[in-house]
Amino acid sequence: MTTPDTSEPVMIAQALNGLLAVELGSRVATGACGSLLAQAGARVLLAEYPDAPDDWKWSNRAAFAAGKDSLVVPDTGDTTLARAIAAADILICSSDTDPGWAAFAQAHLRPDAVICDITAFGPGAAPDGPPATDADIQALAGIAHTTGPADGGPVVLRIPVIEFSAGVYAAGAVVSILHAMRAGGAVQRIDISLYDCGVNALTTFLPAHFGGGTPGRLGNGHAMAVPWNAYRAADGWLMICTAKDEQWQRMCAAFDTPALAEAPDYALLADRVARRAEVDALVSERTQAYAVDDLVALMTRSDLANGLILPAHAPESEPNLMHRHMVRTETDPVSHRPVKIAGSVLRTGSGAGVSGPIPARDSARDASFRPGRAIVPARPGAPQLPFAGLKVVEIGQYTTAPLVGRHLGALGAEVIKVEPPRGDAARAWPPVRDGISLFFFMSNCGKDSIEVDLKTAEGRALFVSLIREADVFVENLKPGSMERLGLGAAELERINPALVYCQITGFGMDSYHGQKPAFDTVVQAASGMMDANAHDGTPLKAGISAGDFMGGQAALYAVIAALWQRGATGRGQYIDMSMQDVAAWMTSLFWNEGARSAAPAATACTDGHAVVTRGTLPCSIEAAATQSRAELVAACATAGAVAVPVRTVAEVVDCPRTVAGGLIQHVANAAGQTWPALTSPMRLSLTPPVIGRAIGLPRTVVTS
Repeated sequence: MTTPDTSEPVMIAQALNGLLAVELGSRVATGACGSLLAQAGARVLLAEYPDAPDDWKWSNRAAFAAGKDSLVVPDTGDTTLARAIAAADILICSSDTDPGWAAFAQAHLRPDAVICDITAFGPGAAPDGPPATDADIQALAGIAHTTGPADGGPVVLRIPVIEFSAGVYAAGAVVSILHAMRAGGAVQRIDISLYDCGVNALTTFLPAHFGGGTPGRLGNGHAMAVPWNAYRAADGWLMICTAKDEQWQRMCAAFDTPALAEAPDYALLADRVARRAEVDALVSERTQAYAVDDLVALMTRSDLANGLILPAHAPESEPNLMHRHMVRTETDPVSHRPVKIAGSVLRTGSGAGVSGPIPARDSARDASFRPGRAIVPARPGAPQLPFAGLKVVEIGQYTTAPLVGRHLGALGAEVIKVEPPRGDAARAWPPVRDGISLFFFMSNCGKDSIEVDLKTAEGRALFVSLIREADVFVENLKPGSMERLGLGAAELERINPALVYCQITGFGMDSYHGQKPAFDTVVQAASGMMDANAHDGTPLKAGISAGDFMGGQAALYAVIAALWQRGATGRGQYIDMSMQDVAAWMTSLFWNEGARSAAPAATACTDGHAVVTRGTLPCSIEAAATQSRAELVAACATAGAVAVPVRTVAEVVDCPRTVAGGLIQHVANAAGQTWPALTSPMRLSLTPPVIGRAIGLPRTVVTS
């Protein structure tokens, strides 16, 4: 292992120092990717149009320009842009929205530069008509079908969650390729498809489909956990989330109804899921007896995840966002008005990522650009996955940390999942097959599993031996869990100074809320996301677990950036990843006056719903209800509008695009049983990520 350099602190704000990225393209995803690279220290040049558009990422120019240089490009023959591209290490583009820019860039790019193209459906796969928007992808990838009230139609989210997802995956893929190149690999092309990212976001709904169910909308509920909902108090609403039987027992004890916890119809999670409406009614009956502040206090004392719903336009009213410097106010050099923008989602033990100022348009017109590359290959060799030879230790529950481990494994790392005695609680999440949760298998492909009791001296000694040899440790335990075991960040750094340790929590470890637990829905509420996505005046969560998977994706990127920096310094670092920070970053598009826009509404048809994403419905709603989705889509096209069908989860699984892209595959475990698995949306041209085998039963190593 490399001898650490202890001469100065390692800061993630310097991880990508010396790298130049040119950001071309109008997609929100290109802006999100460029922002993450800039937060980790890269110099990012943002190309802009002479006449500022008011769509795509340009409608939130301040948010996506912050921390970057600006170059206004009058035409694709611009010599300053050509010089910048010729010097660039990284090109970020969206060839479906801006084909002229993409073609010009590829003609001037150095042969050893990394190119990342973010499109709706992948290279050469765009349909006729205008480029697909986030709303189109939400409908086509099943996201809209899973969002909305249980007794209502599908809802399109206002926040472009899939664009953000594509941008974060793109940033992670870019730095992964840099890793592979430094190890002697050749330059590769990266293609990121929004549709692929949308299918990957269905992790909590696909198990129900493969288990024989028909997943649909649950309002503010959870597909695999009950009780989990927005419950009315005497004077307001509160999100309360439980995922384990012991949490249900604590809730019943808090409401002084211990017998209810042991009632045969409700004692087990699977029974509560099957009786969702009954359980929600029982909980609601009790919550209405409390004022909302008293209910918050009761749930918090009982160590149950809960949260009030933050207004999207008032992020400064959430004390933790202010404590973590996630809300900044600056004067916009274009409008000359104060605007609120998000801080960096990257936060480590030695500081936060770069959160730079908003540049004036064309501020880089007279800038110089460094030629040459900051990457020196260590040795020549055959192409290999970026993280081949790295060892990852994961203590992951549910979604966030398991997502990090799954993707690092797909990129070549050896991943060891440490489970508690009797295994991870998610192994029992319904639906189950052969006694094991389909959700657990889909979240943990490509990993080895061991069962260790960390509450024993023997278990802790074994864990320490794993950490001594590990490159990465990622966990999403309840805040303070590792510290109570005597294995917090400072101790792990002492054991292994080269370790990259990523701790994922709802509100961050450096938190105004202390060690308050949180689940996805609490994070969506406390970040303003539910308010931004409100439907018919009621705050609404995304059906997909947006807080969870985006927190996991941001953590994945932070780990990859920290590993890149470790290659230069020999030192690891501690990452304090807050899911609320990431959700607030996405919601920041709605922080300023005039930012809120209506989402396209779903229109009922004879065989489901369709969404008119551009233009207007060419007939009455009553007439549309007599047509099939295909007929309505065709009628809209004839009238000059754009409409897409809202696909169900089953239709997404069977869609030719899903099948042809191999987005869902079946992999075998050691017993020869096959299980559904999601492939990676990070498409690398020479070393595509691999799924790996299905996870087996944990190997018991130390139990006492």
